[in-house]
Amino acid sequence: MVTEIRQGATANVLTKPVVESNTEFREGVCSGYLTYYDEYQGKRLTSADVYNFLVQNRVDVRGTDHFNAGYCTGWIEALTEDRRILDSPADRR
Repeated sequence: MVTEIRQGATANVLTKPVVESNTEFREGVCSGYLTYYDEYQGKRLTSADVYNFLVQNRVDVRGTDHFNAGYCTGWIEALTEDRRILDSPADRR
């Protein structure tokens, strides 16, 4: 079933925590979330920018696999919170 959400409409979305996240994943989520707002909010982003961010940070050797997965997850959380990325360009005018 597909539900269309129009601009200005509200949706009841239940928040469900990740069941067994570890400390590294949670720290990655927090870091990725804050990185988005510190470095990317208000800047022009293309789909290629998002793709490159995810590819680069998913395999970053400075963090563990769990941290990197959390980092990308937190960044995406902030991105979707900050922007209406599902709107078509025509809807943004």
